[in-house]
Amino acid sequence: MTTAESPLHLADDAPEGSLPLATRVCGLSIPLRTALTFQKAGATALIVHVPASCEADVRALLDDARLRIPTQVTTDPAPEGARDLRVTPIPNAPRLLAASDVGGLEAALLAWLRRPSDGLISRLLNRPVSLRISRLVSRTPLTPNGMTFLTWLVGLAGGALAFGGTYLHFLLGAFLYHVASILDGCDGEIARLKFQSSRLGEWFDTLADDSMTTLFVIGLCLGLANRHDATAPEWSARLRLLVWVNVVSVGVFIGFIYHHLLTRVGAGSALAIKWWFEVGDPKQPSGAPSLIDRLLDTLKYVVRRDFFIFAFFILSIFDLNWLSLALLTLANIAMLIVLLIQLPKWWAADRARNNPAS
Repeated sequence: MTTAESPLHLADDAPEGSLPLATRVCGLSIPLRTALTFQKAGATALIVHVPASCEADVRALLDDARLRIPTQVTTDPAPEGARDLRVTPIPNAPRLLAASDVGGLEAALLAWLRRPSDGLISRLLNRPVSLRISRLVSRTPLTPNGMTFLTWLVGLAGGALAFGGTYLHFLLGAFLYHVASILDGCDGEIARLKFQSSRLGEWFDTLADDSMTTLFVIGLCLGLANRHDATAPEWSARLRLLVWVNVVSVGVFIGFIYHHLLTRVGAGSALAIKWWFEVGDPKQPSGAPSLIDRLLDTLKYVVRRDFFIFAFFILSIFDLNWLSLALLTLANIAMLIVLLIQLPKWWAADRARNNPAS
């Protein structure tokens, strides 16, 4: 699949049970998905050998802006070893699935979308729901960026509701924020299903996530302050001060993260960052990781954003929003500590890269 030129062919007689070539699998026709998969795997050109009777149909199905490599459709006999156009290779899957098994193809594609980096709540709750939504949305014209925008609106609505300060405001706000957390996985899933990933989409998703989080933090603090204005004005004033503590800490953290993504990583997603405590990172020094490194590497799957958002929702049911704020403040402080430990390592790597002889 990674050779410079990948030959594909279409047999004169379709295997028994085969579906029409135009059959769509998660929004893409079978030939187009196969061709895009080869392109993604590194092919720089495609030659598709087809019977004369379906040449025009195949050309029309492969006429798509996402297919950027030179693609030739010919009626010449296929060379030995050419891959069947009706069989779509699933990335990172150990086998090929016949195109007649659309349900199997879609199930394999959805399983491939699961990420080993998913947090605990995302793995057990969010991802199973988002995959079902993405499977349906992939059959519509909605783009990944369009999905990000809809998710962003839901998250902003949750943060805005928290400003109200009543039990119902906090409950509905936390619920919408959790819904946004579930939908947050859909844009990336759709992008991978439909080969519409882009650097712009990565940054849009990152900025949308961080703005939702910031608004919810402010809404939670000010909502609690509004609730205690009359009964405990001294606590209300402290809560308003806590707004600035959290906003400044979040701002400092994401400021350094954005700078690192732009100048060192060249990506728009914070998932591309490798932290000093991550076990198994090839960039880390050799030798057995310390107990603290192993503990932090394990905890990173528990304390991700999806975990805290779910915790906020559960705590809001019992009107324990002050505990949500306490957890959020502690998490922000912990992020700053991790960042302070990481920064010297990034700066040392910069010096080594800029002065390789020293």
